[in-house]
Amino acid sequence: MTGSERIFPPTSGSHMQFESAHPRAEKILSRIFQTTIDAVVVCDGDRRIIDFNSGAESIFGYTAEQVLGLDVAHLLPQRFRAGHADKVRAFSEGDVASRRMSERSEISGLRRNGEEFPCEASIVCIDLDGERVYAAIVRDLTARKKLETDLRIARDKADEANLAKSEFLATMSHEIRTPMNSVLGFTGLLLDTELSEEQRDFAGRTKEAASALLTIINDILDFSKLEAGKLELEEVDFSVDQLIDGVVSMMADRAFAKGLSIDVETAPGLHQWLRSDAGRLRQILVNLVGNAIKFTVHGGVSIVASSRPVSPGTAEVRFEVIDTGVGIPKSIQSSLFARFTQADGSIARKFGGTGLGLAICKQLATLMGGDVGVDSAPGQGSTFWVTIPCAIGEEAVPESTDDLPEMMAELNILVAEDTEMNQFLISR
Repeated sequence: MTGSERIFPPTSGSHMQFESAHPRAEKILSRIFQTTIDAVVVCDGDRRIIDFNSGAESIFGYTAEQVLGLDVAHLLPQRFRAGHADKVRAFSEGDVASRRMSERSEISGLRRNGEEFPCEASIVCIDLDGERVYAAIVRDLTARKKLETDLRIARDKADEANLAKSEFLATMSHEIRTPMNSVLGFTGLLLDTELSEEQRDFAGRTKEAASALLTIINDILDFSKLEAGKLELEEVDFSVDQLIDGVVSMMADRAFAKGLSIDVETAPGLHQWLRSDAGRLRQILVNLVGNAIKFTVHGGVSIVASSRPVSPGTAEVRFEVIDTGVGIPKSIQSSLFARFTQADGSIARKFGGTGLGLAICKQLATLMGGDVGVDSAPGQGSTFWVTIPCAIGEEAVPESTDDLPEMMAELNILVAEDTEMNQFLISR
């Protein structure tokens, strides 16, 4: 095929020929045809191959002379040939507009050595002096498919390794927490003995450091349980007021030590008794309130509770934790609930923490059918919120305490503990 030849349906086994009123454009098109790395296979109306570029020679393994005049189905695996003939027939019977370019489709090609390979093909139909010719543009997808497979295998292996790690940590939960509980317990006992001022300071710092380490351990283990799918929810009836009071009691010392206030506000119409996993909801609130206290220097923290009916017998409870702290830029708010994410690189040095707390809140809320989020701006404080759908609960009726003194006199306590160190701690 040369740049000075004329396009017309072939009368022999030679290449399709070209004629053009613009020889330079014709030469450019001819060069593109021959140098493109994609295969270009041109057929006549009977599906016989009338041109076969160098890209096709490279992909299919034939020379042009070996395939000219053959049915194009020769380049397909046997099982696809009949279906291909039907598709070409339907394509050729469509209107001119629909025949300009078919949609790209993935098919299987057949190389000269008998190897099947994945490819992507599209077809151009040209009406030429009353005759139709078809140009199939074929791209070899072997390398891309191999890369996709390799990436999928690598991802699956990484997921398996990550799951194995999570399952290991979830299984080791008791073994990892137990020694830390012993450290805290014995440090507390030590602080109850007669100590010098210096010894009491050292013991107090030890207990503070152990408490911080236990918090980090708990975050890592809880996150691992969530990732491994080993964290189970329980449903109990609980009082919203009692839940909030418990959170405030846990966090009050930390807030007051920084000179911060903790305020509570309940919206009118709040469903007081609900049913859900109160322990996990408390864990979310403790985390949000703890963060609010950590990042607030002046002012205080407010907890606002409200609820709204979502269906008969079900309400959505919403808690907002509002602080007067440093605030968070809009650009990073969406990433706060990803694991190991903190607002900026200096936070770990200034405030400490693993960056897992909010990720745990997100996963717990999602597991409970709810959601968490934040509204904030630098210098204007932050409002973290959590919404959880809950069944309407029933008020717990307190048991009579009339016989309590007599019961206390006869009370025996059975403690199940298999660790010798903790047995000794509990006995003391």
